[in-house]
Amino acid sequence: VNAQLDWQPGEGNRFYVRGFFNQFRDTEERLRVRNRFNSDGRYLAGSGTNPDVGVVDGYRTIRQDREGFKDTQTEQFGFGGRHERADGLLDYSVSYAKSRFEVTRDVINWENRLTDVPGLRDGVPDARFDATDFDFPSVTLLTAGPSDPARFQLRSGRGDFTDQDDRSSESDVNGALNYSRSLTWGERTIRLKTGYRARLKETSTTPGARRYTRSSSASTLTLNNFLAGGPPISIMDDRYRIGARTDFAAARAAFYDDPGSWTFDAAADVLNNVLNSYTGEEDIHAGYLMGTTDVGALRLVAGVRYERTENRYTAFRRRTGDVAVAVDRVTGESSYDKVFPGLLATYRLGKDLVLRAAWTNTLARPDYKDLSPFTDADIQFDDPALTDVSLSVGNPDLKPFESMNWDVSLEWYYKRTGYVSVGAFYKDIENFEFDAFTDTISSTPPAETGPIPGAAANYRIRRTQPVNGPSARLSGIELAISHKFASLPPPFNGLGVIANATFIDGRSELPPGDPRVSLDLLPGQVDRVYNAQLYWENHRFAVRAAWNYNGAYLESIGSDAVRDSYVDVSESLDLSFEWKFARNHRLYVEVKNATDEYIERKYQGFANKPTLREETGRVFLAGAKLEF
Repeated sequence: VNAQLDWQPGEGNRFYVRGFFNQFRDTEERLRVRNRFNSDGRYLAGSGTNPDVGVVDGYRTIRQDREGFKDTQTEQFGFGGRHERADGLLDYSVSYAKSRFEVTRDVINWENRLTDVPGLRDGVPDARFDATDFDFPSVTLLTAGPSDPARFQLRSGRGDFTDQDDRSSESDVNGALNYSRSLTWGERTIRLKTGYRARLKETSTTPGARRYTRSSSASTLTLNNFLAGGPPISIMDDRYRIGARTDFAAARAAFYDDPGSWTFDAAADVLNNVLNSYTGEEDIHAGYLMGTTDVGALRLVAGVRYERTENRYTAFRRRTGDVAVAVDRVTGESSYDKVFPGLLATYRLGKDLVLRAAWTNTLARPDYKDLSPFTDADIQFDDPALTDVSLSVGNPDLKPFESMNWDVSLEWYYKRTGYVSVGAFYKDIENFEFDAFTDTISSTPPAETGPIPGAAANYRIRRTQPVNGPSARLSGIELAISHKFASLPPPFNGLGVIANATFIDGRSELPPGDPRVSLDLLPGQVDRVYNAQLYWENHRFAVRAAWNYNGAYLESIGSDAVRDSYVDVSESLDLSFEWKFARNHRLYVEVKNATDEYIERKYQGFANKPTLREETGRVFLAGAKLEF
């Protein structure tokens, strides 16, 4: 719901009030099957040494059933004004926004161990895997009845039930005051503008995942008694089969109606919830002064901006050296001051030809969640020899990303129907941020969690933490064109095309101690971007086809090149149709991802080692836009 009220009591005076409310609920049912090698699983004799094809002894299958909803609510209120006077122009605005996010779901993990012996190995082949087609690796389970729902169990030491209720909120207060006026200096007119801006943000996150396991005296539950019926579920053109849906009502009844058969995992409550709880505050105060003047065909804009940033956080850390799962509350704060000068120049080479150049200094602040010393731990106990711990860890020592930028462009505007532009840029960067990833096996538990009750003798620790890199340099070229074929006869005069392309090169220095010293480009930065749009429109109808292409990029930096994580190339084609059936009323239909491409693909080290492939299929949207 949007609402806006404007009042103009007289010429040059305007007041406004705006309000906004949005609520979105996404009901979720997710079924996931993980086929996992045991830590001491072995290639059997005679199975060969090809790492992409093999037969393994020591295997298990875990099915996760998840059902619930995500609820997001956002409201915003603001007011402002604009007043023109003989001595200048004054404008101001104040706004307040608050958003709430809640995730409520039940999660069940059923486990099927293909061999019920210590170590999960008995000399009998359990599974054959084939990763020759690395985008769609296949697993064939060889043990009798591996897909039988009766083999998927919830019992003491096997599987779990999680009752999850995560809550987070964020508030944002913004204020701005600007004043501008023209001054005469000799024969030259200078337009001066100054102002103050403030942004005060607060956030809090409280996870609530309560994990329960079957008590040692409780009976074993099997998946075949909790199926909803119907055809089996499969994904990706029937390459992978999940099985029949779960009857969640029956599964919930087995949990909520029989509390005596379940044991609450108090250690997991601390490790998964308390250590991932945090609050954060960020206050930004800024003031600026800028001036604009014309010297013949040259327009100059020069200015300077001062910003002060203050951060505060509260989080929890595992108590060092304490065998019990105990935590301490920690607080911290930081602040910094920055000054950003800038100069922009626009020179008209002719009526339709414009040359632009700019020198600017910019800053990007770390997410204030990353500045808190939180620990998000995902712990898997299903391997008796190796406890799998995946950690996402905050970093209170993060510094803001700073960049000195040089830009130049040449733009040609012709016949009021289009333009062509070519541009180049160079960026000198300090303190760029990236995710550092390590993957180690150790007999020592992670420092962030401390000793984990019920863990195996060894840990596999996957740790991701945002850190700063020393410096980086980026350069690139940007090309763009927009043209409408207005000279064609109707109805073809409604045709038009918009296209742009960006090519980027660069180098980033790695922190001291990394043997690679530097890397191409910047983590999170693609090397090329293409966008093209073909459209037709008149006063009532609009039809568009838009194609987008993004190159691959480095997502996180591992301890070596093999452990670096990448996001692969992505492209999509979107279609839209809009009908303006009244002056302020429109109907629209959109098709997202019309060619059914994958949404995201990730790989580790090399493109033939995928870690994720996400497909959502085509998305169809329809609706109405009504203005009153």
